[in-house]
Parts: sequence; C-alpha cells; structure tokens
Amino acid sequence: MEKRATSKLNIAIIHPDLGIGGAERLIVDAAVELASHGHNVHIFTSHHDRT
Repeated sequence: MEKRATSKLNIAIIHPDLGIGGAERLIVDAAVELASHGHNVHIFTSHHDRT
C-alpha cells in the first residue's frame, strides 16, 4: 500500500454568532475532527454563549 504525504493545514473558521444550535455544533465538531488529524484550526467569532 502506498503511503501519501500529508501536509498540515492552517484552517480559519469565521462564524458571526457561535451560540447553541445545529450549525454551531457542526462548526465545533468539524474543528475538533480537523485538529485531531493534526491541522491547526482557529475559530473567530464576534459572540459566543459559554453555556
């Protein structure tokens, strides 16, 4: 089996209001999965709900 060379990506996600909801959960899940594969992920938001 041939091993592919992988490169680490720098990923920025911009979301205007990171609250509680399906779309926000998708953003967080995608960021966690990408980071678990060794990529650098940063989320930028103007507001987030800590609860």
